[in-house]
Amino acid sequence: MVTFADLRDARVDRLTVAADVWRQLAGKCSKLEDRTELELSKPLQNGAWEGAAATEALRRMTSLEDEFSLYRMKARSIGMLLERIATDFQGLQQRLQSAIDAATSLGLTVTADGRVQADEVPQSALSDPGALEVNRLANQNADVYTEVIASILKDADHIDLTYAGMLRDFGPDVQGPNEFSWQHTTDAARELAGLNGLTADDITAAGTNPAQAAAWWHGLTADQRELLSMAYPAEVGRLNGLPATDRDTANRLALHELIGQGVNQRVDPNDPQHQRLVNLMNRLDAADYQTGKPLYLLSIDNQGTGRAAVAIGNPDTARHTAMLIPGVTNNLDGMVDQIGRADHIRDAAELLGASDVSVIAWLQYDPPQLDDSIVTAAGSDRAQEGATNLLAFTDGLRVSHDAGPVHMTAIGHSYGSVVVGDATSGGHRLAVDDVVVVGSPGMDVHRASDLSVGADHVWAGAAPDDMVASPDTAIPLETGIPVAGDGVQAAIRLKHGVEPHLPEFGARVFMTDTPGHTSYWQAGSQSLKSQASVVVGDYGNLIPRYGKFPS
Repeated sequence: MVTFADLRDARVDRLTVAADVWRQLAGKCSKLEDRTELELSKPLQNGAWEGAAATEALRRMTSLEDEFSLYRMKARSIGMLLERIATDFQGLQQRLQSAIDAATSLGLTVTADGRVQADEVPQSALSDPGALEVNRLANQNADVYTEVIASILKDADHIDLTYAGMLRDFGPDVQGPNEFSWQHTTDAARELAGLNGLTADDITAAGTNPAQAAAWWHGLTADQRELLSMAYPAEVGRLNGLPATDRDTANRLALHELIGQGVNQRVDPNDPQHQRLVNLMNRLDAADYQTGKPLYLLSIDNQGTGRAAVAIGNPDTARHTAMLIPGVTNNLDGMVDQIGRADHIRDAAELLGASDVSVIAWLQYDPPQLDDSIVTAAGSDRAQEGATNLLAFTDGLRVSHDAGPVHMTAIGHSYGSVVVGDATSGGHRLAVDDVVVVGSPGMDVHRASDLSVGADHVWAGAAPDDMVASPDTAIPLETGIPVAGDGVQAAIRLKHGVEPHLPEFGARVFMTDTPGHTSYWQAGSQSLKSQASVVVGDYGNLIPRYGKFPS
């Protein structure tokens, strides 16, 4: 219980000093996390040591990295909390001192335990009605200020107990970090955010214009941004227009939360919806040990078939940025494979001499699956939803990009090319400079000139045995995907229009040298080199399929 003397004599300024020390500790934890990755985990991951012992050593080093990451968040939170405690207790001290000053100015006495008393009436004045009236009023005032001081102490006691509990919430995990630690830290940060007047309602709504979202974000203080990222990571991470580094930080915490929720709900570790999250986290962690290939988690959603966007290289600083939009059968289960395809494009771009390239594996819509939804491949509803999301995402990349030019490319594969087509037609102007489609069944337009980038910047490739793009010449066993049936194939072709790789479409059709529907990203292939050449704007490396490109 906070006593009168406790509050009156408290050295609240020491809390501010302590807050600074906790902030410094957070910085040290961040450096230790980096050192653990660089000096311990990375050599283990990339070294020649193999076997059970090596695997266990790497697991422990990864756990140590997580521990430093959690302690960094906790130390930052404690620093912010101590500053809030100092501010609140300074306010209480000021209220208390004001009450003391007011009481003493009326000739009242404040005792050591915070009670306020009036002087007794002298014996010689007991028969004086005026003196008795003055004493009566003095006692009334004494009672009032006693209640005022008691109320202040009650507030101090309440705040003290509340903050003590919050500080305990940020305490260390006795058994080390686990799946529950992230959720626990987020819950504690959410309570701290509330104390600072920040709730989920303060976060700009999903779907907000990226420029407006960016203006809101940059209008916050650094502490507010960090606190909201810790308290509401999913809500922050989904906002287009925010810096890639900030979205990555928030979304990784959101991914940790999703994994922890599965463990907390006792989900079978082999459950596909849970395992795909673990696989994605493992892929993100593995990239931390690869020189020059940082991954940025720009979105994550585990609902339904799942959605995500992962960039290889920072799109905010890249001179060349591409988005790879997948098609039928793709979902979050296969996100690691999509990252692999994006990685191949980036590698091929670097072989062409470009070092500032970002390629994004983009899955922010629900492609038709090999279930009852396969019939929707003949329609455009899912593609139109994807186009809406792609337009907002791409606008966000333009907003968050640092000063300087950036060349942007959308690469649509299979039904993903329908998404790109819908995003660049019908009055929509996707904020890209070039469009590449491979294995496309059509783009919901009749000709390349119907697309907003112009026919000169529409590039198409298709393998002769690609069952989706070339159903007349393909051999089903060579397609690389299960065949949906002749009826669905015919409907797809009828609905989505002329295949972009046909001359009458008017695109710049490049030669491919890979088989089937899913091999356009084979390392060393001309198919891959052609896509990378468009990404970096080096069009001279593309080989025309029909003798020459349209003039």
